[in-house]
Amino acid sequence: MLKIIFALCLVVFNQSAYSNGSSLSSSYSLSEEDSLSRVRFFVGGVRSHQEDFKSELYPFLNFNYRTIGDYWLQEPVSVRWFMEGGVNFLAFFLPSAYAKLGPEIKLMNNFYLFSSLGLFFGYFFSPFIVPFGGTGFNYVYPISKSISLEMETGIHLPIIFVSELFLFPYITIGIAFN
Repeated sequence: MLKIIFALCLVVFNQSAYSNGSSLSSSYSLSEEDSLSRVRFFVGGVRSHQEDFKSELYPFLNFNYRTIGDYWLQEPVSVRWFMEGGVNFLAFFLPSAYAKLGPEIKLMNNFYLFSSLGLFFGYFFSPFIVPFGGTGFNYVYPISKSISLEMETGIHLPIIFVSELFLFPYITIGIAFN
């Protein structure tokens, strides 16, 4: 598992070293070129909502790489596709990985609504893979042409559990590098 995490970090840092940035507009909005691909480091909390499961807020770290395509719909709303892969450390030490993709809708300047489908890769006594779906909001606040502060909140739902409903709402804050 550590080899996978190390390899992912190398790919992420290699991509960020070759990314190009452009200047910010005077209104602190991201240009389309600036927001296409970024490395993100988050700290946050996740809660599990299920009848027989203790519902506590669990802290986690998240490192991910998010790439976004060009807008394929401009009117009446702006929509584009995103892909994201990352590593989570639940309670700051239990590692897991995920990959997800879906549409992202620009609601207003630097504020986005997204939905996604993905796969979660974890290890709890044995390895497992869980397909999931989710939705959330993302706010991007540019600090400079290559660094942004990001806040994200959303909810994930494993697709394989049909007899009981598992919901995983989360909230994060972190830094993104273009």
